[in-house]
Amino acid sequence: MKVKFWGVRGSLPTPLTSPEVRKKLISAIWKARSLSLDNSPEAKLEGEQTDIISAFLDSLPIEERGTIGGNTPCVQIIPDDGELIIVDCGSGLRALGSQLMQDEFGLGEGKASIFLSHTHWDHICGLPFFTPIFIKGNRLNFYGGHDNLEDRLRSQHNPWHFPVPWNVLGADKKCVQISPDSPFNIGNTRVIMHELSHPGRCFSYRFEGEDGDVIIYASDAEYKHLQHSKVAEYIEFFQNADILIFDTQYTLTEALAKEDWGHSSAMIGIEMAMEANVRNLVMFHHEPTYDDEKIVSLCKKTDQYQQILNNNSLKCNIHIAYEGLVLTTENLSG
Repeated sequence: MKVKFWGVRGSLPTPLTSPEVRKKLISAIWKARSLSLDNSPEAKLEGEQTDIISAFLDSLPIEERGTIGGNTPCVQIIPDDGELIIVDCGSGLRALGSQLMQDEFGLGEGKASIFLSHTHWDHICGLPFFTPIFIKGNRLNFYGGHDNLEDRLRSQHNPWHFPVPWNVLGADKKCVQISPDSPFNIGNTRVIMHELSHPGRCFSYRFEGEDGDVIIYASDAEYKHLQHSKVAEYIEFFQNADILIFDTQYTLTEALAKEDWGHSSAMIGIEMAMEANVRNLVMFHHEPTYDDEKIVSLCKKTDQYQQILNNNSLKCNIHIAYEGLVLTTENLSG
């Protein structure tokens, strides 16, 4: 199985600012001073010149050559059988929709299974801009643990909030309420939903591939008490995952101070991941006020914390979710 990230930011979309772009450019230009380029007046930016610059940019980390991203949560699960599984409909869903329109969805022949963790607006605000939902013939099945799921989505299309009514959207839309901890299948992928602690109720999803690989999406959760008895149910749900996508919006200090805000930290995430024998922890739902440099710093501190905790146990790889990142369980679980 694979997972691709289309939106990774929490709470609200956070576009990159001009001062942030300028800072990245200054850093890149400084590092590029040793490049062997033709600086003559007749030189053109083409051929070998372009290749040298492209190779240099590819050598930079994502936070310097690009950005972690400002779109809110949207993740694509890619099973081996080709089913289309989408988790959450934040603003990142718009770009995914544009790509899907190039294939069968553009012909009104597409089908997708869409899982919603909850219906806070940062997790559904991309739906009105998801082009495939406007195309007659496309089939979109929405799954979630909340009652009145369709009413919750319809409310976003109230004229007070959005000009296009739900009924005008041409795709065939079906909303299905599923029960926590009751496995079912989407194609050859086994899906299990488990409730998290978050205001308004929120649900995590465990996707088990036909080869036994496991991807877990567990965004928007608060773990107030870290005694084993309080987190045992989550440790069991996360057990032996190849990839755990985890809410790391806050620093540990912020997570403790912002009680009942419904979010966690990478420090808590790595503790739980290690106890659950998770192979790869993905930092997700990034705080909107943090720039890329801050998020990278938190990742490094989390890895240092893991080294302190690690008592000859297997190392859990830590990744920062960024827009466009693709992770493959086969390449990561070894």
